[in-house]
Amino acid sequence: CPYFVSFITHLTSYVVLIMKTLVAVLVLLIGMLASCKNDNKGGVREEILTLELTPIIWACDCANWTTKAILAEFSENINDTLAKQCVYVEPANKELTLPDTLGYNNDLIRFTGSFYRDAGLPKGYESYEEPDKAKVFKYTSYEVLESHYSNSELLYE
Repeated sequence: CPYFVSFITHLTSYVVLIMKTLVAVLVLLIGMLASCKNDNKGGVREEILTLELTPIIWACDCANWTTKAILAEFSENINDTLAKQCVYVEPANKELTLPDTLGYNNDLIRFTGSFYRDAGLPKGYESYEEPDKAKVFKYTSYEVLESHYSNSELLYE
């Protein structure tokens, strides 16, 4: 009988250990799946594009890059038509992150990269709002065509 009690005690310890391990593995797998789904956005399309984009300074945390042609076509923004044409941009790596001196009204930047297949938010995007998902352009290079950073300093003089 003492052997049986000892056996049951050890067996219970092993079962508890196995259950804790399974729960930890499940939590890890669910977390990995959720992060892959959020960052993946259906994967990047194979087509490489070069886009000349200008930012729009909205009063919200939302997609804010568009072409000058779309900006002209939808300038009235009736029923958010312009806002619905805007995209997010996402650097392919941290070294390509746009500096704070870029992204002012009327800046013009030539991006090369690809769109994700599905709408979403850029990787690492943080907001206190709940912004709408939009097309995301993942760029692998950029070239500044026009910068209006020096003009923005005049606003604070």
